[in-house]
Amino acid sequence: MAHWQRVREAIPETVIRAGVAAGKSDGEIAREIGSYPVAVQRRRTALGIAAVRRGRVPRAVSDGELAAWHGEGLTDTEMADRAGVSSGTIRCYRSKLGLPPNVRATRRITDDEVRECRAKSLTDRAAAARLGCAEGTYRRRREALGLTRVVAEGPRAPCIASPDVLRRAVRLAFALDPSDPRILPMLEPYLAAEMASA
Repeated sequence: MAHWQRVREAIPETVIRAGVAAGKSDGEIAREIGSYPVAVQRRRTALGIAAVRRGRVPRAVSDGELAAWHGEGLTDTEMADRAGVSSGTIRCYRSKLGLPPNVRATRRITDDEVRECRAKSLTDRAAAARLGCAEGTYRRRREALGLTRVVAEGPRAPCIASPDVLRRAVRLAFALDPSDPRILPMLEPYLAAEMASA
């Protein structure tokens, strides 16, 4: 007989029944008697005793309730929050009723709005926030109109790394000894670009 079987057999039925009646989980019962949760779970299952269920109990959603919420224009996630179930459950119920998903309309921006934001010298992020759209949406529309990007003014953080950091990066990135003569030709274009921008 395996060790876990001996441990399982040693757990009295009265202890399991009393623990489950008190609303305790297998882990809590195991901690009280100094055993393993899996041993308690196996013994409880062998005795035919159901586990204690915890957590949020999903509330049933009637078809009429779901249809009414759908008619209000709520999304699956919003309906799930109201009902106390997952959005997947709502999606399943909704599709069984033959209801299409409610999707929030995305904000369409016009060319005039993009031109106006560019004329005010707004960055892509600021313009997107002002228009209520994603930054990528604004950027793609701006590029389609042939408008240039506005670069934010302000101090730039220094980009040149210390010699120790640079040596470590070279060693790790190229797996070469820092004194290896092949490193300088590899790094020269990057170093020149950094020095020119500083």
